[in-house]
Amino acid sequence: MVTVLVSEIYKINSIQITMEKLLEKRPTEEDEKEEEKIDEDMEIQDNLSEENTELDKQLKILLLHYRPDNKHTLRLVMTGEDGEQKLYTYEEMQDMILEYENELMELYPEQVQRIDMQDIPKWQALNQVIDGLDTDYFQILQAGDRISQETLTTSEEYMDEVGEGADILLMNLYNSKKLIRGVQPKALKGVYSLDYIDWFRKNEWTFTNCLIRRSAWDGIHFNEEGGYGYAPYAVTMLELANRKRNLAMYRGAYPKFGYVNTAGRPKKEIPEEETKEFYTEELEKNYLPALQWVMERDQEIPRDVQYYIFGELCRRFKHNRDSKDKKLLQGEKLQEFKEVCKNILKYIDDDIIWGYAGSAKKYTPGNALAYALFQIKYGEDLNMEFGLQKRERVSVQSRMNGRLLPNELIPTIHVDLMNYEKKTLSIEFSAPKFAGPEGVEVKALINDQEYPIQETPRYSYVRFFSENVYKLFTFIIEIPYEQLQERNVLSFKLKQNGNELMLPVISGRYVSRINSTVPGSYWCFGEYMVRFVGKFKHNAIIIEKAGRKKRIIQELRVLKNMWSGKTKNRAALKLRLLYWLTRPYYKNKNIWIAFDKLYKGGDCGEYFYKYMCSRKDSNVYPVYIINEDAPDRQRLIEEGYHPVSRSTWKQKLLFLNSKMIFATHVPIPGFNAIAKNVLKGIQDRLEYSPTCIQHGLTVQYLAHDSHRQFNNNKRYYCASKYEIQNLSLPEYDYRPEHLKLTGVPRYDGLVNKDQRQILITPTWRSYIAMPSVMGKSRPYNPNFKETDYFRIYNDLIHDQKLIETAKRTGYKLIYLLHPITSAQLEDYGEVENVELIQATTVNYEKILCESSLMVTDYSGVQFDFAYMRKPVVYYHPPKLPPHYVEGGFFYDTQGFGEICTEHKQLVDTICDYMEHECKLKDYYKARQDDFFAYADHDNCKRIFEDAIAYQKELAENR
Repeated sequence: MVTVLVSEIYKINSIQITMEKLLEKRPTEEDEKEEEKIDEDMEIQDNLSEENTELDKQLKILLLHYRPDNKHTLRLVMTGEDGEQKLYTYEEMQDMILEYENELMELYPEQVQRIDMQDIPKWQALNQVIDGLDTDYFQILQAGDRISQETLTTSEEYMDEVGEGADILLMNLYNSKKLIRGVQPKALKGVYSLDYIDWFRKNEWTFTNCLIRRSAWDGIHFNEEGGYGYAPYAVTMLELANRKRNLAMYRGAYPKFGYVNTAGRPKKEIPEEETKEFYTEELEKNYLPALQWVMERDQEIPRDVQYYIFGELCRRFKHNRDSKDKKLLQGEKLQEFKEVCKNILKYIDDDIIWGYAGSAKKYTPGNALAYALFQIKYGEDLNMEFGLQKRERVSVQSRMNGRLLPNELIPTIHVDLMNYEKKTLSIEFSAPKFAGPEGVEVKALINDQEYPIQETPRYSYVRFFSENVYKLFTFIIEIPYEQLQERNVLSFKLKQNGNELMLPVISGRYVSRINSTVPGSYWCFGEYMVRFVGKFKHNAIIIEKAGRKKRIIQELRVLKNMWSGKTKNRAALKLRLLYWLTRPYYKNKNIWIAFDKLYKGGDCGEYFYKYMCSRKDSNVYPVYIINEDAPDRQRLIEEGYHPVSRSTWKQKLLFLNSKMIFATHVPIPGFNAIAKNVLKGIQDRLEYSPTCIQHGLTVQYLAHDSHRQFNNNKRYYCASKYEIQNLSLPEYDYRPEHLKLTGVPRYDGLVNKDQRQILITPTWRSYIAMPSVMGKSRPYNPNFKETDYFRIYNDLIHDQKLIETAKRTGYKLIYLLHPITSAQLEDYGEVENVELIQATTVNYEKILCESSLMVTDYSGVQFDFAYMRKPVVYYHPPKLPPHYVEGGFFYDTQGFGEICTEHKQLVDTICDYMEHECKLKDYYKARQDDFFAYADHDNCKRIFEDAIAYQKELAENR
């Protein structure tokens, strides 16, 4: 008999998903498809009495209520039948949950039981309940997990068959579809020894939702001080597994076995990696003590324990790589986290940190992360050396502080960008750090003859927690058209000490034109076709002359593989076929596309689109893309324009046939409704020239996502000489012809229409917002009110002196929430004489033109305001550091107003301005005049005429 212990019951839709799965009939194929469509905001429905929902009498369901650590912050946003969203508090959720559970217990009085331990913390409550279980097996589910009765019955029968051979049955083995010859049986049925570590190294395994033998639990307990998260559970399962050093697995007897799908959990709760406790606290309270305890007991750490805990360590870094950094750890907090990581890494072998070739993704950190972890582990004592050596084959070998690591490394060359301009084919590449001049130098060959490469200075760092830790070696190869032969094979090798190693060439970025994961992928320029040659990881790039017949044959290969190949991609196939069918209609149209945030217009994209429409003297076909349900779409239609709805076939075909794209945001394909899996199948058809017309001015250091190769920008339109200076830094890799001082489009609508308003509008921070969804405004963050950001600005708009001074002097206070935080409007409540406005609902031009003074921290709209020569006041409290690093604009020497760091100082400054009619001081007007290149309303005109000139130049030099 099995006990299913359902914990973390504080969200009604989560517990309902769990119970409906346990009560459902054996799923058909149609059921499987329908299951994937479960809405994340699923409304409560009464469906417990449907047919085929009998509960197996061998199952005992315990619904455990314990004391949540974050009870005061728990919230749930649910969407009702009327489409309106409602926020539920913890207490309201509990009432709904109790009602639902009462119905369950009435239907199944002998099998379903509620255990109320709301005064006891989670791990203590689980220990007490498990100690009192009288069934043969038990399983712990979190509310929201989905597993069927039949799966539980099958797993119980198999554990009876296994007997004392293993105490844990793994039911979630993510990588188990990949058969490993000679190691993994097809059905994955058996008891596996933890000593056979090669098996576990090649299969990503987890203890989530495993079935546990109750008799083995004696003497086992969860760490009651373990705190937030999954770690106390994982550590305890490791301890239990290592008692017999065996794990049972069973896959293949039942269609859904092993797929414990958590996709039904509500997506509007805060992911664990976005909470501070997930980092230092989980490691320090759980994983580090476990390693110390095992070492003390056994004088060594078993490899399975090392792999598992190392995987958990890597997970924390990967969640904060490059632009994913959640800003949860900075300064001393980051150093504390690193110190705990250092203590853990002392127990992890270097070859595990470096990663075996062929490891499962979870246990292969990659060169950048491995290097970052070695830096933490060894600090200044780190000394890594690389060289070519031959064992069974030639490979790159690494030495760690003089010790040769067993790992074989076969580095790859990545195609990052491919262009044909000015009668020159240029291909830009990146390779691991050790392939550069300071390591084992890479050589390029064309038809087996060495060809010169040129190192490029572009930004190529990998960052973790916003720190640059690893720089890729980047270089470019330029081949003049006249030097190309009938057939040209471009390949790469490493050469050292008489050893040679040919390097595979791969690609993945959409601006690389060809994609190594798409069989037959090709790209044409002039008389030539470019494609990969070689099997598996491609060995080389071939550039050969190809007439019409050869191109048709290659296209048919691509289409065939998309239809039925190992990497078939029918979504891309459909779009590609539509492209060819409509190409005769579109190919001669000079399509120029502009867009803004998709759910809102009024930015540079809309301004430039309207200007394009006004130019009847050109052959430009203007397109503006916006969401079908965006209010600004209807406004544009009423104004006589013809915006194109995003995600329609027409919009996608316009994108595929476009000649110029004027982007305010990236990535460009995503904003044009091209999914990643589709993009790789059509990227060779893209021929547009990307330009940046900006959303906020590029005055911060943004090289990580604004360098030239990131989007293959042909033009970057700027409003200030200081932007040009910033973007001219070597790591951006722009040439002078790319950077144009024209002004930005939306400034054409900025005219002072002062209505005695004080506009308070701070920018956002990544760590205060929920995860983004392309083209959608961010959902409500239930923990927003716990942030310093909220407290600081809530105190400001409720300040009585500020409110009373505004009333006396005749000013209205407006607090404008950034689009990213607009969902948090209700958190601020109502304030007398302060109007709270969501940026997603406001006309930016109107509110900026009518305001008298702007209060901001680092928001880009300060430049719009200063363009009208109006006063700005900055609020830079120490608890809210800037979102970006300063680059071409320094607030203390170039800012357009006073910088305040304390609440009282800011209020006094704003009040003083109101007492003096918000007059701009001469000192700051001089700074504004110096900053902007123009003060007119001809920005769109300058951009348009430069783009026309660029197209003409491009045509003449092809």
